[in-house]
Amino acid sequence: MKSVLLIFAITSLIEASESTGDLVVEVHQSHEGANLWYHVGIVNPTTRAIDWGESHKYDNGRLPMCDLNGDTVVEVHQGHDDLQLWYRVGTVKKKRGRLCGVQ
Repeated sequence: MKSVLLIFAITSLIEASESTGDLVVEVHQSHEGANLWYHVGIVNPTTRAIDWGESHKYDNGRLPMCDLNGDTVVEVHQGHDDLQLWYRVGTVKKKRGRLCGVQ
């Protein structure tokens, strides 16, 4: 199960970095339950290394995915106890390393 979740996180990273230049968002499910977490990072253009911000818990569920368009992020995940899909739309603020305005 851990390998599948890691694959989803890597897929989200690749999609995000290609569509936004230097901004990257990563989402994942905790390996010890249904907590969902995100990180915001900035890609260094010289080294191509990612400078990650802090980890933030944002919901409960399974199989999270995200994509970016500019500074707008859309996250979708499956409910923890059901098959329903849930989503959030927010804006990334680079300075604070957090998603802001998530609805």
